[in-house]
Amino acid sequence: MSDTIYDAFTRDRHHQSSQAAFGEVLVEKARSRMGKKYSDRSMGPELFDCSGLVIWCVREAGSTMFSGKRPSANDLFRYYTSPVTEENLQLGDLVFTKNYSSTTRNIGDIYKEVGHVGIYIGNREMINAVDDYTNPNTNVTTRGCVKISDLNSSTQRDLFVAYGRIEGEIPHTPSNIGQSRRNIGR
Repeated sequence: MSDTIYDAFTRDRHHQSSQAAFGEVLVEKARSRMGKKYSDRSMGPELFDCSGLVIWCVREAGSTMFSGKRPSANDLFRYYTSPVTEENLQLGDLVFTKNYSSTTRNIGDIYKEVGHVGIYIGNREMINAVDDYTNPNTNVTTRGCVKISDLNSSTQRDLFVAYGRIEGEIPHTPSNIGQSRRNIGR
């Protein structure tokens, strides 16, 4: 039996509402990690790097898509997201940038440029885990942690590469989205 247009529309609407609810949970989980320390190759719950924060949030939101996997920011961009325009951004979409310390600027290969990822939280802001950073103009060092970054800042505008939406296995029933997954990533 083939689907009717109504069946396809209903399934698509259900997926969109599940995707939106999943995104809201990702933001909630990311906010719960605010101020946690940065540590390279860490996936929480107390220490994070940028992709580790995304992986931890996805697992805590109830998805098993990263079980046994440790994708980098570049892997998340290449293999786990579909492109999203700025006009279609939703809470929980991923923001991909170049590394803060990157010396490569506009090298022409978008896949080689991605080196950092954050979670979009609305109002042109993202939550991301950032390493220690010394501003070359002021020589002031900012300690690495999970924090909110303004996508309107000149630094973020210079480093921006793309937006992406996590695709693949996500919890599809709103009743199970947000249930804490104990013992994962701990």
